[in-house]
Amino acid sequence: MQVVSPEGLPLVDAVVVVPGAVASTGPVQTRVMDQIHRAFVPHVLTLNAGDLVAFPNSDNIRHHVYSFSEPKPFEIRLYADTPKAPVEFPKSGVVVLGCNIHDDMLGYLFIAKPTDLALQTDDEGQVEVPLIPTSLEVWHERHSVSASELMVLTESEITAQVVSQTEQLVKIQVVMPLAVNNEPAPTAVQPNRNLPAFGNPMRR
Repeated sequence: MQVVSPEGLPLVDAVVVVPGAVASTGPVQTRVMDQIHRAFVPHVLTLNAGDLVAFPNSDNIRHHVYSFSEPKPFEIRLYADTPKAPVEFPKSGVVVLGCNIHDDMLGYLFIAKPTDLALQTDDEGQVEVPLIPTSLEVWHERHSVSASELMVLTESEITAQVVSQTEQLVKIQVVMPLAVNNEPAPTAVQPNRNLPAFGNPMRR
């Protein structure tokens, strides 16, 4: 499966969700969202509700990680190296990450439901999904009106986007509109330096 823009360009770090594809939940995992060269690495991290995320700082400067997103508002105040404990994310949704010191730092946690299979596209916008799933949900940071909005495809809509098919392989190309609701994507909010601890109030 390939996820592309309306211009046909591959979308990197799009998240493709197959609802109900996981029969049983696995053990809680600790994932890693690093900070390297004043950037969150990876830019998008996919995990399951209930998982933990460690936020090491691999830079030689200090960072102040925070989020106002509804699934998990939190902050890790100005620090270097690695915080003592990872952060738990018990609810599904999208968490937008920022740094209160470096306004250009932006990252995302996509938190899937424990019963959903969530996969990320590669540099070519490609991802392998089960053959013709009954439904799909697709998310990309630049193609959602709000941070957590998903593009939902029914089985008939998925079938309509089949490019080619053999006995063992089905090629599907999903075209994501500029915004899920066909509205202009929100622009970044400028930081509010009057806030006591958190940085800029990013979209939730």
